[in-house]
Amino acid sequence: MNLQNCGFVGLAILAGATTNAMAQSQAIDGNIDGYVTAQDGAAIKRAHLRVANINTGFVREADTDDHGYYSVQLLPPGAYTLMVSKADFSTAVRNNLVLNVGEAQRVDMQLAVGDVKTSVEVNSNPPVVEVERTTAYSNVYSERDARNIPLAARNPLEFYIFNPLLNSQQNSTGGSGTQTPSVAFAGLGTSQYNVDGVSNNLQGGARNVVISGEAVAEYQTLVNPTAEFGRSTGAFLNTISRSGTNDWHGSVYMFTKQKELASRPYLLAPTTATPGFRRYNYGATVAGPVVHDRAFFFLNYERWVQDSPAISTFGGAQQATVAQQLGLPLSEVTTWNNSFRAHTVTAKGDLVLNARNRLALRYNMYNDHESGSDSGAVTRHEAPGFNDEPQSGTAQLVTVFSPSLLNEFRFVYAFRPVQQPTLSPSNPAINISGIGTFNGNANGNYWYRESGYQIVDNVTWNKGRHNIKVGFEVLPVNFQDTTSNLNGTFTFASLQQYLNTVQNVTNPTTGKPYSYTQFTQATGSQVYDATVVQQGYFLQDDIRVNPRLKVNLGLRYEFFLRPGGNLNPAYPLTGHISQQYDEIDPRLGVAWDPFGKGKTVIRAGYGIYHNFFTPQTYEGWERNNAITVKNITVLPTDPGAPAFTLGPVPNATVGTVATPNLNQFDPNLKDNMMQSWNLVAEKEVMSGYSLALSYYGAHITHLVYGQLSNLKPTGQILSGGRIVYGGLASRIDPNVGAIRTVTSEGTWQNYNAFLATFTKRLKNGLNLQAGYQRQKISVCLDKATPMVDGSCYNRGRMSFDQPNRFTATAVWEPRANVESRVLSNVLNGWGIANTTMIQNGLPYSALSGLDLNGDLNTNDRSVGAVYDGFRMTPYVEIDFRVTRTFHVLDRGKVEIYGEGLNITDHANITAVNTAPSTASNPFGAPTTAAIPRQYQLGFRASF
Repeated sequence: MNLQNCGFVGLAILAGATTNAMAQSQAIDGNIDGYVTAQDGAAIKRAHLRVANINTGFVREADTDDHGYYSVQLLPPGAYTLMVSKADFSTAVRNNLVLNVGEAQRVDMQLAVGDVKTSVEVNSNPPVVEVERTTAYSNVYSERDARNIPLAARNPLEFYIFNPLLNSQQNSTGGSGTQTPSVAFAGLGTSQYNVDGVSNNLQGGARNVVISGEAVAEYQTLVNPTAEFGRSTGAFLNTISRSGTNDWHGSVYMFTKQKELASRPYLLAPTTATPGFRRYNYGATVAGPVVHDRAFFFLNYERWVQDSPAISTFGGAQQATVAQQLGLPLSEVTTWNNSFRAHTVTAKGDLVLNARNRLALRYNMYNDHESGSDSGAVTRHEAPGFNDEPQSGTAQLVTVFSPSLLNEFRFVYAFRPVQQPTLSPSNPAINISGIGTFNGNANGNYWYRESGYQIVDNVTWNKGRHNIKVGFEVLPVNFQDTTSNLNGTFTFASLQQYLNTVQNVTNPTTGKPYSYTQFTQATGSQVYDATVVQQGYFLQDDIRVNPRLKVNLGLRYEFFLRPGGNLNPAYPLTGHISQQYDEIDPRLGVAWDPFGKGKTVIRAGYGIYHNFFTPQTYEGWERNNAITVKNITVLPTDPGAPAFTLGPVPNATVGTVATPNLNQFDPNLKDNMMQSWNLVAEKEVMSGYSLALSYYGAHITHLVYGQLSNLKPTGQILSGGRIVYGGLASRIDPNVGAIRTVTSEGTWQNYNAFLATFTKRLKNGLNLQAGYQRQKISVCLDKATPMVDGSCYNRGRMSFDQPNRFTATAVWEPRANVESRVLSNVLNGWGIANTTMIQNGLPYSALSGLDLNGDLNTNDRSVGAVYDGFRMTPYVEIDFRVTRTFHVLDRGKVEIYGEGLNITDHANITAVNTAPSTASNPFGAPTTAAIPRQYQLGFRASF
């Protein structure tokens, strides 16, 4: 389907509905509501309210209804002044109302009898407990947190790994650090990453653009949200970008890590010298008004520069000798510089078009070039680089038809081209057994591209006790990539065989010149793609039953238009992927303030959520139809076999076609579905402190797998119940190997968790969040490996299962009140920030490296081993930042930073050897780890 037409289809479906029932979004903005009463508690109707943003002058107005209730929707996050006036009453003013993203803040106002010209002003403290919010979990890190909390790679997405309800850990050592961290809720790594309420991972999985942490105002995490949110069974992670104000602001900054400021990497061999390492992040921001109170801009540029060595083991202990024999310079096989050069730009404009329309525009660009980073038995010409050059543009338009009728439109277009270039993009790879791979990369300049757009339109209608919302989103996205092994690979059994071949030595056994052992190459389609059109339509109602009870009822309809398949005429199920039309998702949320004091809330909720299969997933399934791509193995004795060459090899036309496995599609294929429920009790236990005790449960079904057919069982049963097949020799249809029918029937996953969170609102320079989660995740995850009793092969705990998880973040700027100016300057101006994460290590299974049951999967779980029956060592990371601030003139300041990352130098293992033990690599031995202790230095000068 044409991508452009898909958007118009979605618009047309909602055209009639939006004229009568309206919807508003809290994906970017917030709400303020409450009651206006007289001193005797009587409701004051038709009181006039004026809400003004302190920094931009943005103004919204409203009146109370017959019950004294008011609601002001779609306010951008920021600090506000609320003024309430009514004839025969004194005017009441509430100053410094700080509104966060997605927040529903209850602000009740009381008016005294008197002259309207007389005003009573009160400075507001933000509430610790949100009694108006029906969403079970909404965690926000403020701009103060964003500027102060230490991040190992200064990747904004790292903020989400410290969220107490999610499962995650730091990325492993190495690379750019700007990759997407693995974040899971309920054991599902299907989180949705948004920036300013629009998608930043269009096709699911990895992020599109990287923005600088200096461009972020707030981070929000939602779990079990209202019907407005969809397309995911995981967490909803929303980053809010900074905006300009009426004041001019700017900064320059730099952060650096050096080899001399880091501990030795955990997994480095004792005899290997500590490799060099240099990393710099530097950039600038500037923001201010274009037209006072009307137009503002924000601009950020950040640069990453990193150099670290890639270490080659090509040739083993005789590396120099082997290189000389092959005619390779030592620089090709010892070490080479693994460089990372990237920059990002964020440009944002906010415009008040008129009294009814507010427009925000944002452009993001990220450009990342990394040189060949592969290590191991490879050479510099074989190691691919990584070039990532995404761009995106977004728009938000808020229209106020009346104080009770509003519309919000959001749009994003994103394009992400990724290439993995090599120094010899057309040359075949040459693999010598026991030596390594050199000359070229079998995949050539592999590349993939993601592109798509998202349209969101929501409208809000406040009517009496009801806040009715209706809206839709349409998101077509395309993924395409090149086929692997297009250049091909020559294989040699020994170094001498290779040398004899290139020197044209005659083999005395055959009387012919020596040649390669075999040549393998993929032929057929070089590029393949798939498109999915994600659509969601919702209706919800926030019902204010009384001042202490709010109920949110919602209904969402999801429709994920799937690609059409890739027909192999001999197997009709390859050519049709059925559509699913029954994804109807009810949502319920309740918030009850049992005492009416605004200090205690009980929340409960239930919802159904669906998750789509990504275009990349469909593309991989469709390509494997046994004819689109064929893998050919050529022996040098085959008629027409290609002569050995270091240069490009034409597509092989002779040889043995490897028996292909085949994917086809179950006509009843369903998307993942999650039923989720929760119960939360939160209370302000003392002034500025709150404690929340929560239970979260989920039942997930329709987890996809490939159902095996076309192989005959031998009648044997492995210990544990696995059916044994006869491999290729037992094929029913000799034209293909294993046939896997993509299905999702019979699989499930259960999640139960208790969460305790402790929060301190900013006061006396200190704010903190801390949480402990106790969870259990059990699964029936995989029926791809048939069992004699029909049960799941992978059953038990799940690979994201971490029974115990504690996280904490804190920012403290202590203030000492002393009379001595000198002593005050010494004692004040300091800041301390901390992040702590302590959790169980991830589970893993013992794998055999063999096809034990003859089903053509070559890395089966060892006989007798329990699924995920082993667990890595506990993960402990404690980071600190110490800040010293010097004030310059009236508005300027210079901040000096010292950060200790993984300050305890705990060995945080992220992967282990799951294969059987060898003398040099025992089972369970660590293979990758997060960062060792590192120190990062930095400064920021700002005005």
